[in-house]
Amino acid sequence: MALIKLIRNTLCVIIAMAALCSCNKTFSDSQFNKLYELNERGTIVFKGSINNKDYAAFINKYSPTNISGHSFLLDGNDNDTTAFYLKKDNNTLVFNQKGITSKYRIKKMSFSDDEVSGRLRHGLFEKIDFRFSRYYVPEYRECESKRYVETLFDVDTIKDVKYGEVEGYWTKTDYYADVNEILKGQGKTLNNQRLDLRMDIYLPHSDTLASRPLIMLMHGGAFYVGSKDDTPIKKWCSHFASLGYVSVSIDYRMGFRPAKRSIERAVYAAIQDSHAAMRYLVDNQHVYGIDTSMMFVGGTSAGAITALHLAFMNNDTRPESSRNAPTRFLPSGMSTPVFLPIEESTIARSVVGTWMKSIPRM
Repeated sequence: MALIKLIRNTLCVIIAMAALCSCNKTFSDSQFNKLYELNERGTIVFKGSINNKDYAAFINKYSPTNISGHSFLLDGNDNDTTAFYLKKDNNTLVFNQKGITSKYRIKKMSFSDDEVSGRLRHGLFEKIDFRFSRYYVPEYRECESKRYVETLFDVDTIKDVKYGEVEGYWTKTDYYADVNEILKGQGKTLNNQRLDLRMDIYLPHSDTLASRPLIMLMHGGAFYVGSKDDTPIKKWCSHFASLGYVSVSIDYRMGFRPAKRSIERAVYAAIQDSHAAMRYLVDNQHVYGIDTSMMFVGGTSAGAITALHLAFMNNDTRPESSRNAPTRFLPSGMSTPVFLPIEESTIARSVVGTWMKSIPRM
């Protein structure tokens, strides 16, 4: 099982590539050079599957005997690439990742200039079937439309759209609150209150496009002050809507007691609320003309932190304070903390994930 997990989290496409040179089949220099021809950035990309799992492979260095690079599991929970090194030894492939070395025997192999497939074996029973194709970046074409580049629209703003109802401390304050206001806020952390979660939606006026990309922005303020009406956020939302995007600014729960656990829970509450906002927008995509295949999040300060967690966090990586926490530690007023992610296809999990998932599947 450990070996299977290792393989599923590594760049087995490189195993396939090295196999082209180590097997007994004839593989000409011209074929090898075309297959491994470096692009302008010095990296080549392959995309394919290993035992029905989809992977992308970035090859940084290669020779007839050694290959190194990074791999990325397209359908997994990993949010980063994993480095590897592979060496051929006759009909055996020696693979190293994170200091762990494994050896594989080549059972069968077929290839062309741009594709390789076959089967490897480890031990007596384990089989590894793979198929990979070279990925070529589509040729750049100048777009005649100025949409998303220049200001084309007036902006319609729908204020205070309710996207949820929760228990917490507060959802908005003056960003420039003084010390007295901050101290008053500590009194509010003694008890939860019922709160409406609201957002402002900015739309390009008289736009005829049925579905537009979405940009959702979150204000900063150390999870303690601020609101969706913060001037920079409002200006950015208006700007993006004038280019043709649907843009959104949200309020989320804020406030915490002067304790590590409470601060962690405040951050987690903001993440939960941002997920709720995204779910609302997905559910109402036809109302606001949203293309759910192109949804982006961002923010300033605390809002930027929330955006990163919205993209990266899953049930396995959520904070420990959210697991089996007593009700008194839950600003949400929930008896059981639950992490409810929206469908993965509707939001980028990471910059790498966004780009790799845009590669057409074979």
